Order: sequence, then structure tokens, then C-alpha cells
Amino acid sequence: MKKFLILNIFLLIIIFYPISNVKASDIIQEVKGKILLQVESKGEAWYVDLASGKKISLGRPSDALNVFRNFGIGITNDNLNKIPVASLNLNVGTDSDNDGLSDSVESSLGTSIDKSDTDGDGFSDRTEILQGYNPLNKSKNKIIDNSFSGKQTGKIFLQIEKNGEAWYINPNDNKRYYLGNPSGALNVMKSLGLGISNDNLKKIETYGSSSSSNSSSNSNSSNSSNSSNSKFNISSIKISNGGDKGYIDVKDSIAITFSEAIDPESINENLKKGSYVSDVDYNKIGGVNVSLDGYMVIKGILTFDIGDVESLGTFKTKIALNSKGTVLTITLIEGNDIKILKEKYSLTTQLGGILKNISGDKIKGDADITNPTGTFGGVVGGGPNISSLRVYNGGDKGYIDVNDRIVITFSEAINPSSINADLKKESSVSGISDSKTGGVSISSSGIVTIKNIATFDMGSVDGSNKFVVKLALDVNSKILTITLASGSDLKITTESFASVNQLNGGIKDMDGNGMDKKSAVCNSNGTFGGKSTTNDVLEEGSPYISSIKVYNSGDDGYIDIDDYIKITFSEAIDPLSINSGLSEDGEVKNVLYNNTGGFSINSDGLVTIKGISEFDMGTVKNSGNYTVKLRLNASGNVLTITLTGGSDIKISKESFGSASQIADFVSDNEGISMGSKSTIVTPEGTFGGVIK
Repeated sequence: MKKFLILNIFLLIIIFYPISNVKASDIIQEVKGKILLQVESKGEAWYVDLASGKKISLGRPSDALNVFRNFGIGITNDNLNKIPVASLNLNVGTDSDNDGLSDSVESSLGTSIDKSDTDGDGFSDRTEILQGYNPLNKSKNKIIDNSFSGKQTGKIFLQIEKNGEAWYINPNDNKRYYLGNPSGALNVMKSLGLGISNDNLKKIETYGSSSSSNSSSNSNSSNSSNSSNSKFNISSIKISNGGDKGYIDVKDSIAITFSEAIDPESINENLKKGSYVSDVDYNKIGGVNVSLDGYMVIKGILTFDIGDVESLGTFKTKIALNSKGTVLTITLIEGNDIKILKEKYSLTTQLGGILKNISGDKIKGDADITNPTGTFGGVVGGGPNISSLRVYNGGDKGYIDVNDRIVITFSEAINPSSINADLKKESSVSGISDSKTGGVSISSSGIVTIKNIATFDMGSVDGSNKFVVKLALDVNSKILTITLASGSDLKITTESFASVNQLNGGIKDMDGNGMDKKSAVCNSNGTFGGKSTTNDVLEEGSPYISSIKVYNSGDDGYIDIDDYIKITFSEAIDPLSINSGLSEDGEVKNVLYNNTGGFSINSDGLVTIKGISEFDMGTVKNSGNYTVKLRLNASGNVLTITLTGGSDIKISKESFGSASQIADFVSDNEGISMGSKSTIVTPEGTFGGVIK
């Protein structure tokens, strides 16, 4: 239950001397970066932006925290550590180890919530923090830099290497004050606010208003500017769930419709009508962060209360503007999943002063814009559901046989023990018979049964069979990979997949909700190997490699760490056909040479990218195997393979020969596998064979 404290109580507990009546330019210079209290009214609080010298209403404590975050600047932990910490706000909330630092503060500082003395040097974490020492090691050297700190006064910093925690640098003492929650924001406003008269407050322009008029300075909020004074406003907000139910997560999107066309450059200098910009950090306009109190800030555009969430987080986004310039769609493309406890939208605030229309008019702050419609996925229908089922051929063509696999993606994290008592996330169990959960049997009519999980029709076969399988669960407990480990080959007569029927066999989510029995939860797709392709002939509609480029980022004259290869496919490929942990615009690390996408080279100079391609790169002194990092672009058609571990291999002569394509591993999003083909392309670039 969220509690909002009204700032009117300031006048009852604080006495401030108003700033004397001076001219506008002097007063603005005096109060930049400071928090002001309107002492002749109801104690309303304002922050004066350091860059523009304009005032922003802080409203309620929860609103204030969002304003602080919206005007915050990203900072590394190394630089933040140089600024001394103030004692205020360090123990607001749970303090598990009773060391005078709340758990949220300790998370920000990196200290242990279970040990009062993280580095074991005999001094408590709180003592070391307040005296300017590093609580994470036993060094006797102070880490603060007073010269650096003095140059940061009035700024609001966001920890880009943590969870976006906010800190305010007070101009009066050059110390940083924690703004981690509404209570913390309230304490800062109460303790650091500087009293100001209404007459002097009028002289400071309100953020979002025109410079020629500032009639709103006596209102309770700069965000209460009457939207009728300007036609340029947000007219609707629609949220769409593109990820998992029950979570704010990647692929969710927010479509914001404006009353008129906006100037794309007021959002991002690279944005144009009918185009998009990717990889927008949370602290850039259009980036997204979510507070522990359930407030979402779309940087520079709007804030709103989404309800109750389990954790906080930040997201990189893709921002797309329609051809008319009136609809901005913000899609989450990278960030941690945030579980939704209760989804109920309220308190939507339009952030003024940043976005412009084509005429150059800035949008005004407005607390009364329409609340969002739609859902991030907060309405969860009971237990988990199967959201996709894909089949992959790892054995012989034309047969359901050993090494074929079935990959099931669930709508949310599942409890591993509800599948098998020995299964854990990011692990596997073997020897699972068809009579156990996850085991596989196939009837003579082509019905595949995954015990207690699902059934689907794969076509027709020349008999029936049972398989012992290996079960593997990914790190997020959402993707179950079932690999056929033993059993007789079953010849495929006709392969034609149908919809998946979900079974209520006991699988549960992390909250204990069971999976219901449902028909046609999703379509099955892929191949066990029934759609065979002959060598050098690609199946119609199957993906293929259109280019391979090699880049030298290591030492000249060697194939070595940091060298990388970019493989471009003819269409978007299914990330799961490469690696169960891979996603579009995502990456996986520590992939071994004998896994799909892995890299090896023999003494004859033949490069093998497991499951994808082979090509001759010339002559080398020796052979070697590498671990790699795989990254797939947002469009799903460019795979970058970076060498991350392995021995240097000296290049005698670098001369690329034609590449061949390896069949049956990589597939497109329709489940059609890439066929084998010789001489698809000749790689371009260099591993570093031209020695300087």
C-alpha cells in the first residue's frame, strides 16, 4: 500500500528564512541546483535545474523521486565514490545487519546486507562510508576527492553500474544524499530546502513554460499547467505486452500519441519520421526506469504509477516515430525482468520543457493527461502456459532419432522441482524415461507426447517408439530443452506439425500455481529431419548465409582473442536454434567450440563454426579451439562471433576460400532449417594475416 506524505507539513516542522528580494538574474544564479520551499504558500518544493536555471515542481515525495531521476546524470561507481556521503537517509527502511545502513543503501554502495563490517577490518561499513574510506577493502587510504566533489554540486547522479539509484549533491556541503525512495526524497527536501518568497519564485521560469510568461509559479505544481494553453500535449498512452505475462520485460512497448507532430530531434538527434533509434539508455530521452515503488519514468517524456512491483530496474529502449510524427513507440529491448504484483495505472504526469513540436514550441508539464491503457502483462491467468514449442533435428534426416530435441518456452519461470526433483535452473538431468515428466513417446499415428507437459501431432511415421531423454532448464527457468538420448530410430513418412495441447501434469510456477490443461496453446514448428534437403540444394524458403566478414581486433599475424566474425543471414533466424540463452538484440558468453556457433580451426587452416559454416582461411602454424561470445542483432539476421578464450594461432598465409553452409541446426522463425550448400560466399576481411 503506497502512502503519500503531503508537503504541507513542512511549515509545521521547518523554519526557513526567505531569500531576499533581488533581481531575477541574481536569484537564478544563486539557486541553481538547489531545492526551494515556497514558505509563503503551503511549503511546496521545487528543484532548480542546474543547466537551464528553470524550476521544476517536486510535488509529492513519490513525484519528487521521479523528477530527480528524470533530471539525473549517469555516473560510474568509481566517480561517485569520490564524493563524500552525508549521514541523512542512510538508514531509511530495512537494515538486516543493524549497521546503520539500510539494505537499499548497501545495495547501492556494494556492501553486504548481512555483515556490518564487509571487509572485516574492524570498522563498520557506516563508519568507513562517513569518514571517506572504502568499506569493500582494508586500504587505509581515503577514496573521496574534495576537488572533484566541489565541481558536482547541485547535480543529481544516477548509478549506471547498479540499479539507477539517485543521489543529490548538496551545494551547501558538497556531500551526496541518497534519494532511493519517497521517504528519502522527503527527508532531503525537508532538510536541505531553502525558503523562498512567492515574489522571488515568480522570477524563476518554470520548466516547460515559455520564457515570456511564468504565471504558474504560485501553483502547487509546475506540472499543473493548463493543457488548454497549448495544443501540444500527449493525447493517449497505450501499453502492449510483448514479453511474458506477469512481468515488465523485453519486448513490452508503450505507444504515446501526441496531439500534433513532434520534432524528432527534440527526442534524439538521429531520429526521423518513419524511422527508429535503438540502444537508448535509461538516462537518455526515451529511456525507461522503474522504481521500487512502481513508478515508471520515460526519460524526458512522462511518468506514471503502474501499480506494485517486486523489484526496480532500468531498460534500454528502441524509440520509433511514425511517418506523421505523432506516435512515438518505445520498446524495451534490454533490461531485467520486473515482476508485477498488481497492475493499476494512475498519477500520469507529462514532463514539460523537453519535447518540441515542428514549430519549436515545447510541450508543457501536465498532471492530468490520460492514464495509460493496456497491460505490461500483469494479468496472469493462474499458472504458467506454454508460449512456444520448437523442434530441432540433431540426428539423421528423415528420422526421429537420438540428438533430436524439443525446446519448450513457458510464459513465466517454472519451478524446476515440479518437473524433476533433481533438476535446477541452468542445469540438466539425464535418463528420463517416457513414463516420467518430460519423457517422450510417439504413437503410430504421429502424436508426440511429452509426459505431463504437452502433446502435438507431427505428421505420420512408420511405427511407434519411446525415448529416454535429457532435460535441461535455462538460467531463467523458462526454457526447457528435451534431448532424445536413447531409443530406436523412427522413420518419418510425412512431417506436418499441428497445434500444441498443454497438459496439467503438475508443472508449477515459482508461486506454486499449476499449469492448466488447454488445447491449442501455440503452434509447434521446426523439423525432426523429415524435410530433407540434398547437398548443394537449399530447401525453398529456408534461410541461407549471405555474407561472412572477418575482423581483426587482436594482434596482427594471429588468430586470437577479440578477433570476430559477422555472419549475415538472408532473413531473421530463430535465436533458440543457435543457443537456448540467445535472443534478438542479446548475447551469450562462454560458448564452447563444440556447441552451435563455437569456433575451431585445424592445422590445415579449415575454420569450423559449429553448426553454421566451414571455410578455408589459408595456412597456419597449429590448430586450436576457442570459447566465444555470440551476439544477435535486433533484426535477428546478423550473428557476431567474438573469440574470448583460446591460444594464439600464428597465420602463415591468409587467403580465404569459399565457405560451405552446414544444414539442420539454424532455422528461421517459421522453423524451416538452413540447408547444406557449398560455395555460398567467400569470407571477406582479415584475422590479422597482414603483418605490419
